[in-house]
Amino acid sequence: MSGTEKRKKQHDLTAYVSKVCLDKEGTKLKNVDAWDAACELGCEPIKIGDKYYEPFTCVLGQCNDCKGKWKHRVHKMELECDEIISYVVWGTHHKCSYHGDYKMGIKNGEYYCKECSSMADEKKRKLKGGSPSIKKMKLRIKRSEKMKDFVKHGGTYEDYLWKMYYHVAHVKLLGNRELVDKLYEWAEEKGSFLFEGDYSEKYQPTYDREIQSESFGKDSDVSMEIKIATYTAKFD
Repeated sequence: MSGTEKRKKQHDLTAYVSKVCLDKEGTKLKNVDAWDAACELGCEPIKIGDKYYEPFTCVLGQCNDCKGKWKHRVHKMELECDEIISYVVWGTHHKCSYHGDYKMGIKNGEYYCKECSSMADEKKRKLKGGSPSIKKMKLRIKRSEKMKDFVKHGGTYEDYLWKMYYHVAHVKLLGNRELVDKLYEWAEEKGSFLFEGDYSEKYQPTYDREIQSESFGKDSDVSMEIKIATYTAKFD
């Protein structure tokens, strides 16, 4: 890249930051990080004591007021940009334990090995390692798309920010910032506190009278949660 091209890129970047990323005064960034940006997606936070919490209707994906806010937050400059943006996400890679990943197919949302599907069960059992199975692994995947597609309403950026929004609410309620700190504060002030939590999840294609719990973002699962609290209180 020549010096002229570098200067043009730097000029374009400076113009982009000043128009899109800075606050109205043009002195600091609108959002410091993804946590900060995600918190602006939902409705007005609810203040309890000196803390702010996201409304439960928003965190559960049941609020109609905040769903369309994103299209009003995207700058016109971004919506008209055809430049390619590249980013890295965690994705799931599927492969056959015997044939690898070059013969994989997908049907009704399930991955399968094309080689194994045309193979007799007897022959599968005689393969080294026994009958093959589909293995899953998490990998960092690089993707690219136009900026206008990346930031549009319902696009990649909004989708991942909503996931961060649900994560923020979860951390505020159950993470070290809230739950654990408050338990320590209680123990220091009033006595000792032993808190044990266990969580198990059992999936079945058809529900069999298990408790159905609804998680953040309308995710449903079959779950069982056990909490045991043992404490010794101080008395004046």
